Amino acid sequence: MKTKITALVIMFLFLMISSSVFAEGYLVTSDLWIRAVINTVEKGPVDAIWQKGGEDTTSRGDTVIWGHFYASPSDVTWGSSNNPDLFVKIWFDVSGRIDVNFFHVSVPDIEVYSDYPYDGTWDQHGTTTMDYRYIRHEYPEPKTCENIDGTWTGTWYSIYSDSGNINASISQIDCNLTGSITLTNTDLGTVTTDFSGPVNGNILDLSVRWSTGGYSGRLDINGTFSGNSITGNYALYVDSWGHYDHGTFIIER
Repeated sequence: MKTKITALVIMFLFLMISSSVFAEGYLVTSDLWIRAVINTVEKGPVDAIWQKGGEDTTSRGDTVIWGHFYASPSDVTWGSSNNPDLFVKIWFDVSGRIDVNFFHVSVPDIEVYSDYPYDGTWDQHGTTTMDYRYIRHEYPEPKTCENIDGTWTGTWYSIYSDSGNINASISQIDCNLTGSITLTNTDLGTVTTDFSGPVNGNILDLSVRWSTGGYSGRLDINGTFSGNSITGNYALYVDSWGHYDHGTFIIER
């Protein structure tokens, strides 16, 4: 008997995990979650039931999912899968942007929620009413960037025919960088500075402060990542002098 009960428990847990229905809300894709709560007169707030209507992909590559929420007949006498309370159209733009459109077609106020990417905590929330029928939750195109995490070494070349070594250590989380960079053989000696900033696609564009030997200034770096190298331009400024030097660089990982 104990074995049978254990098997039933395992099967129940499996069904819960494999289903797209959660205790509150629904996963319409593996990483987009939506929820609707109807504020009924009879029972107060009740979770609405999601019913998918269809899905298609355009010739351009966009995807659309549509359906509706309705009140459960076990909660209110007027609840029915054929009595929509809230229509939903979800647009997955080919660019990566996601639009979650809620259309209120009921009498009671309906609270709407969405979460992307799904992590168990809603990102956006609103209330649709008879006076405010439409709510849109937009999730913009996600940033994409190359991975330039690691240790880099190379050379800088001044327009004045000078050159020196570059050593950089870069840590990357998503598209945000932190690290340190060292330039040797400058007229000011060795310049070392910490930095932080974004990487946009394969473009590195940084402006950082530095100080050494009683001097301080700004170092601007603009580079393009390709393969395992970054090539670009630099400009070195000294606070008391203004512009000091500029040139090109190449570093490799």
